[in-house]
Amino acid sequence: MLRTTARSRIISQQSKKVLALSIGQLLNTIISIVIMMVSARLLSMQELATYRQSLLLFQVATPFIGLGMGSALLYFLPVETDRRKSILIESLIVCTLSGSVIALALYLGGGTLIANTFGNAELSNVLFLIAFLMLFAAPNIVINSFLVVANKVNTLSVYQVVTNLLVGLGVIVACVYFQDPFWMVAARVALLILGAFIALKIMFSCVTTLPCNPSIKSSTDLISYGLPLSMSMCVGMLTLQLDKIIVSAKTSPELFAIYSNGAMEIPLIGIITSSVCIVMIVPFRKAFSDNELSSCIEIYHKVSEKISFILLPVMTYFALVATPFIIVMYSEKYIESALPFLLYLLIIPSRTLLQGAMAAVGKGKILLRNSVISLVLNGCLTFVLVNQFGYFGAIIATIIVLYCWDVMISLKELSSSLKCKMTELYPKKVFTKLALCSMLSSAPIYPLLFLINKENAFLQLVVVALIYFPLYLLLGIKLKLFSEEMLSFINQNYDKIKLKLRPIFGSSKW
Repeated sequence: MLRTTARSRIISQQSKKVLALSIGQLLNTIISIVIMMVSARLLSMQELATYRQSLLLFQVATPFIGLGMGSALLYFLPVETDRRKSILIESLIVCTLSGSVIALALYLGGGTLIANTFGNAELSNVLFLIAFLMLFAAPNIVINSFLVVANKVNTLSVYQVVTNLLVGLGVIVACVYFQDPFWMVAARVALLILGAFIALKIMFSCVTTLPCNPSIKSSTDLISYGLPLSMSMCVGMLTLQLDKIIVSAKTSPELFAIYSNGAMEIPLIGIITSSVCIVMIVPFRKAFSDNELSSCIEIYHKVSEKISFILLPVMTYFALVATPFIIVMYSEKYIESALPFLLYLLIIPSRTLLQGAMAAVGKGKILLRNSVISLVLNGCLTFVLVNQFGYFGAIIATIIVLYCWDVMISLKELSSSLKCKMTELYPKKVFTKLALCSMLSSAPIYPLLFLINKENAFLQLVVVALIYFPLYLLLGIKLKLFSEEMLSFINQNYDKIKLKLRPIFGSSKW
């Protein structure tokens, strides 16, 4: 009983932190969507590809610049409270040095080499701006971990909101006024550097009274701890962006623009899955450390069910409205992006697994090994299939490696730690019922799509959503496809919504 109460308290505390941090992530997602919508309409395909490729390269470079310093701060700062100022300075120096090395490589010909490899001469000038940003990337890399340890989560949330707004508005204004990717990247770089100085002021204001005695030995300890984790992050980032890198190298910038518009995760899915997993990984880790393996399996089932309950109908909905969604997002100019987007939806079922479970059971090294194997398999298969099928080959390769290697090996390793069969670990019956409910709910929508005015893509999105999601809930309840726990969850939230809406409508009857 005491353990259950303690776990509930931990989950509650984690939920509040996740909610605060999710606000910044949500705003960043919204701003990114607006930037995508504006830039797709105002830039040519070549220009859009230039902007996207510059961001792609900075995203890939970020874990190489960070060298795992964010994770190192989470490990050392809670223990060495008197050296927080020194450790902060050491981590900033390490990141700045690594950023300088990568920036120098770009200045000395790396940028031109990448631009030539991507067949995009305009990219060369833009990469010089990205190289300059790398010199000032350190504060933005370490601030999240530092403020979380300093118990300044609300401050971090405000910082994220303000900087995301500034950067987003700056990029949008540059896009509207100049309609040139160079100035869009220049605005992003300038405002991120401004954000870096604000981050420095915030972080050092937390440690003004502490002594400052950075040392080479302490810096070496940071690197020794962070570097292996950094390798895992680098492999993860390369795996995530590998398809776009190969498509950039093997196709024209115009085809990359079409592909990158479609090969994206549905907005907000990452926030939903990461928020649920962050909250649930704490009790999962605690149960495993107490050798309560049945509790671990139960938590794993609950996470998969909750995420599947949301993601599977969302996947089916976007499969129904793939074409109007792409038109609303990017205009009819990019209608060819609908097919890559449709294929990319097949990745969603893999997101119903509990992220971080492998590390929670102490299989971090095995996770790194498997990630490296996944990267190699994905790279080889993508290279071959892109030559055969164009950019469609990149999506096909990603899906094959994801389900035939990543998901299977993850379930195998985890089931061995929890001493159960792979078939027992994943709640296949629940998944099947939710998938069936999602598909049945979509059946009446297909003929409806032919009746809705095809000239109004936004109207199609709204009408289908208003019919599909209530139908999904209705069928799930009537056909008893939802579990008792999920029905309880629905009823609780329905009651909360009624209580909030009663004062607005002035009625107690619904």
